[in-house]
Amino acid sequence: MLSGVGPKKHLKEVNISLIQDLEVGSKSRDHIEANIFFSTNIVLPPQDLKQQLQDYLQGIGDLTSVTTIQGVAFYETENNTRKGVPNLEIFTDVSANSLFLTKSITLLKDNVSEALSANHTSGFSFGVIHTDPKSTGTIRLKSSNPFEYPIINPNLLSDPENKDIDEMYQSIQLLFKLAESKAYQSLGLNYLSNPLPDCSHLVFKSKEYWYCYLRQITLTAFHPMATCPMGRSPKKGAVVDSNLKVFGIKRLRVADASIFPISSTGHPSVPCIMIGEKISDYIKNHYP
Repeated sequence: MLSGVGPKKHLKEVNISLIQDLEVGSKSRDHIEANIFFSTNIVLPPQDLKQQLQDYLQGIGDLTSVTTIQGVAFYETENNTRKGVPNLEIFTDVSANSLFLTKSITLLKDNVSEALSANHTSGFSFGVIHTDPKSTGTIRLKSSNPFEYPIINPNLLSDPENKDIDEMYQSIQLLFKLAESKAYQSLGLNYLSNPLPDCSHLVFKSKEYWYCYLRQITLTAFHPMATCPMGRSPKKGAVVDSNLKVFGIKRLRVADASIFPISSTGHPSVPCIMIGEKISDYIKNHYP
């Protein structure tokens, strides 16, 4: 948009000369994530950093893992609009007994982080990622200064029919069913968090409470996409064509997650590699 390719009205507002009127950043998408925290009766002994480093140098131990996530499953809700395609990803993760870490990782308000961190002992978290949310956000320039951060409004849980929050609520119910299973109960699972301050007027763990909870703690899953969507016509909001050429601009393509017209129902890293491989082959074949 700084170069003059973007929505005409918005570029005029920030005093940027228009080169091509395209809906860049008008319907951004992202996967969304929520977590609930449990304690267990299993206490792991403190780990010595020196020993961990020695293990790492031998190619073993915790530090050789790229993530703390230990298990992943994909699940399809009853009212999923893309039948046969899971729209929820469920995972287990470590749960640090640290208010500082909770604040740093989640970037939530202090009183929310404090409630989530209450009573933390040895335990873990169940997390859920909605991989096909209907809500869309926007990215807009604050000014024509390239060093000034843009205005990013993810607009999470904002779809008019409330499908996103309904399906996230279904995932919370599923997580508690898992927690009540024989396998997890053998670990002495106990739900940890205190009622969130802004939801304390509601019956704890009722449907209304969980809706309030989700609006407080739902955050990005760090999979932004769809700011330059691929499509047939810019009149319908497309920014690039099927060969990833930017409409109306010669010798310019976009080849990353921003060209997704809808959400990918999995992590976008592999589709991004596919996009790069596909377009590089196309360019090599057409421009030898």
